[in-house]
Amino acid sequence: YPPFESIDANNQIVGFDVDLAQALCKEIDATCTFSNQAFDSLIPSLKFRRVEAVMAGMDITPEREKQVLFTTPYYDNSALFVG
Repeated sequence: YPPFESIDANNQIVGFDVDLAQALCKEIDATCTFSNQAFDSLIPSLKFRRVEAVMAGMDITPEREKQVLFTTPYYDNSALFVG
């Protein structure tokens, strides 16, 4: 979801996550490609090695930690209600 990732008018994936991923790829001298996938398919795609990494606004939960490894979070998104 914007501003982290979205599809622009040219059908390209853009946003903060993409910018950060591109910087990481440059740092490790890797050629990285990006694909738009349904959120629920991200962990299965990692587990079945259809992708090598995922960058998305995903909360780290005990259930997810049983399935895949997470890095240190790079963004803290605390939900709150304003009334």
